Amino acid sequence: MTEDTAPPTSPSDDSAAPPAQDALATAAEGMGSGQAVAAASPGFTGKQRRHLRALAHKLKPIVMVGQHGLSERLVGAVEAALEQHELIKLKVLEGAPCSREHAALWLHATTGASVVQIVGRTLVVYRPHPEKPVIVLPSK
Repeated sequence: MTEDTAPPTSPSDDSAAPPAQDALATAAEGMGSGQAVAAASPGFTGKQRRHLRALAHKLKPIVMVGQHGLSERLVGAVEAALEQHELIKLKVLEGAPCSREHAALWLHATTGASVVQIVGRTLVVYRPHPEKPVIVLPSK
């Protein structure tokens, strides 16, 4: 079959990622982890990030990104964890089809949470509770 007569791709194809996710993957492709953290946590000072990193030091990852990658189920798990804890660790497993930078940008875009730190395949994610925030950030 030539390129001209190739069958059109079906929009219901589950293997195709949404266009927004493709754009994030492209943006994250050349980024280092520091650039991804800066892009996924706007408005935080170094002092505030340092405070959150210190609080996260003792935490264990409670959400895992596995072979199914970035999905609506993952958004639900992250939303529930952030609602309960405000500050969580998320692990991008080796079998995950996405990079840690892509996961950071995607999480920021879909949940509104800020990625405070990326160490190895572990992300520290923060979002204050909408009604009763527990973590008090240092002033700017």
